[in-house]
Amino acid sequence: MGHLRRVFYVSRADASVDSFTMNDIVLRAQRSNRRMDVTGVLAYSGKHFAQVLEGSDEELAALTTKISRDKRHSDVVVLFDEPISKRDYGEWSMGFLYDASLGDEIEQALTEATPQAPARDGTLARKIFLHVSDLARP
Repeated sequence: MGHLRRVFYVSRADASVDSFTMNDIVLRAQRSNRRMDVTGVLAYSGKHFAQVLEGSDEELAALTTKISRDKRHSDVVVLFDEPISKRDYGEWSMGFLYDASLGDEIEQALTEATPQAPARDGTLARKIFLHVSDLARP
């Protein structure tokens, strides 16, 4: 097994995403992630996604490639990809949160993104990550 790492990305949800689509995304991710030993949380603002994924180098590389090709969202921007010593979401194959207030921060991060500089201002990335993390923790 490879080293443990965390990937955090944001994206714009396709206009066709509704509650049925979200339910399907979460259920499929939970099953798939259990098989791959991937943990994390998906946050949805109604127009944007923010997702934290934790797992081995190999599993996350394959999963992030698959996610970047998913037509249910666009403008996928990895805000950070870092090694970790332990999981923050070890008990969640895929948690889910809805928070409309995430939209403005995610839109700002996506607007600032360029293909040449995919991981812009680390302060904004951490702010969004902490927002999601705070919501996810009891």
